[in-house]
Amino acid sequence: FKDIDTDVARKEYGVLYDLNIGSNKVELIVQSKCEPDYSKLLESGMITQIKTIEMENFLNNLNSGDTVRIEVLSEAYKKVPNLNSKNSRRRVITNYEEKEAWITKKISKYNCEVKKVDITKASNNIYGYKKNMKIKYFPSKFCCIVKINDVDAFKTMIKDGIGSGKAYGMGMIKVFK
Repeated sequence: FKDIDTDVARKEYGVLYDLNIGSNKVELIVQSKCEPDYSKLLESGMITQIKTIEMENFLNNLNSGDTVRIEVLSEAYKKVPNLNSKNSRRRVITNYEEKEAWITKKISKYNCEVKKVDITKASNNIYGYKKNMKIKYFPSKFCCIVKINDVDAFKTMIKDGIGSGKAYGMGMIKVFK
């Protein structure tokens, strides 16, 4: 996005992304309300091909009662008391059943029913910065079969993403029919 702060782009344009690094290719998937400016990536040779997929038609053809498969890369966490502060802090969930309950709760907030969950550890940890402190995420890949009870709420979930770390390539929901 030309001449705009990354944080502003996330909020203003609803930017979410997923970066998949394979053995012979790198795939960058971007979700946004407007077309990103890829010129610098193309000039540098970091990307060689751009493919735009319009999601609006797909989403508009969904109905209440439809079942879809979704995938999301996210770090499951729970809030725990911080003894040194009034504020709570986040603790990473490592137990499979707790992760399953976490993703089910997140999806259920959008009036969707989780039929099946499969959770695998992401191939890499993700590193970032928050308030000049280095942070480390331990993401999992959540693959879920979801029944849509409210299409508008489901669309909001797609727009919002799930979990934290969205600035670092987590939280974007990929939908498959």
